[in-house]
Amino acid sequence: MSQLVIDSRKTALVAIDLQNAVLQMNPAPHAAAEVVSNNRRISNVLRAKGGLVVWVRVDINQAIRLPVDVPMPFEGTLPFLYLSAKHFSLGILAVTLFVRGMGMSTVGIPSISAAYASVRKEELPMATTSLNIVQRLGGPTLTTVCATFLGWRMAVVHSTGTSSAFTMSFALLCGFHSVLILAARRLPLSLESVERPSLTIDAARLESID
Repeated sequence: MSQLVIDSRKTALVAIDLQNAVLQMNPAPHAAAEVVSNNRRISNVLRAKGGLVVWVRVDINQAIRLPVDVPMPFEGTLPFLYLSAKHFSLGILAVTLFVRGMGMSTVGIPSISAAYASVRKEELPMATTSLNIVQRLGGPTLTTVCATFLGWRMAVVHSTGTSSAFTMSFALLCGFHSVLILAARRLPLSLESVERPSLTIDAARLESID
């Protein structure tokens, strides 16, 4: 195996979430003081050798103000009905995937940020674990439901073609998005109108790291 050679002048150190709120979670397997010390040591060496050091500050209070467009994933799913039932077009597919991806981002990032901002600082570790469990169970569960429905429809319409099976599966997916839209309508339009615990996430003191 060849030896790894790193050109420091073409290397960057990106420190993400090196913040008070994160370091106060008692990280493992390394303690917060050790994490800060290691980052300071690596950044000093890299900077002295001409490398780039980047500190990424995450401000949840700003992230929760991002616009949320719940109907956008639904609008990005509707063209799949046309593509499966009428005519496949690579151009339409590309635009559809782009719109759907943008829609998922406009829902995911603000929602997760708002979820973290709604809990007290000392509860963040449990909130992180709970959110990971929900994400890892919810996504695969609905994927399994849609895949099972598609397999069932393909077995039923095997003799007449499979395009209708995909059309009905996409219709089911649109139904799930409709439920999401209805549920989202019950949420407040702004977190400013909701009483929530105070949570201020500041960047770690960079001067202590530098």
